[in-house]
Amino acid sequence: MIRLSKRLSAIANFVDKCAVVADVGSDHGLLLIYLASLGKIAKGYGIENKPGPYQILKHNLESHSEAELKPLLQDGISNLEKDVDTIVLAGLGGDTIVGILKNGVVNLKNVKTIITDSHTSIGEVRRHIVALGFIIKDEVLVLEKDKYYEICKFVKSDERPAYSDFEYRRGPIIIKSPAFRHYAKTLIKKMDAILEKDLPEAMKELVRQEREVLLPYEN
Repeated sequence: MIRLSKRLSAIANFVDKCAVVADVGSDHGLLLIYLASLGKIAKGYGIENKPGPYQILKHNLESHSEAELKPLLQDGISNLEKDVDTIVLAGLGGDTIVGILKNGVVNLKNVKTIITDSHTSIGEVRRHIVALGFIIKDEVLVLEKDKYYEICKFVKSDERPAYSDFEYRRGPIIIKSPAFRHYAKTLIKKMDAILEKDLPEAMKELVRQEREVLLPYEN
């Protein structure tokens, strides 16, 4: 049995039973292979956009036959297979995730679930995916190797929740979790360090405002 990192395990837990998954930036394909070994997915597509990583992915996926796993050499979801109902966008920057979704928006018709692990600009990722007609169904804060990761699960819905700016930035479910207390302390500590630097006053004021919003959560 493949052992996943805490981050990938959290992503795997968000995948629904019998899903058809497109894992964008699949790397070595460990997530898909793990899900297939559990019998959790009906089919999996591993997507890479460079020949070198694609060849490694192809070799790994074709070495496992627990489920139908297919490697694809393409740019994001520009040619998304029509049976895909779940997209995983993990280990990518927020701008990259938003760009992938913008470029492939016409292919999202049959997609019911989007799972993200954005390493930057997570607030913009949340905002963009909600604007596409999804709601934030679940979130989890994962601490791995002294770094926090925000794993988010979005599902297509007719609901239109009124998330606040703070909820978009920090996560409406994450801010209610016990782990957020320690995370808030970590963020405040980083902000204190920023405020000691020689930066424009306007930038410092934005940091102060965010710090004030976070203060109640560290207690």
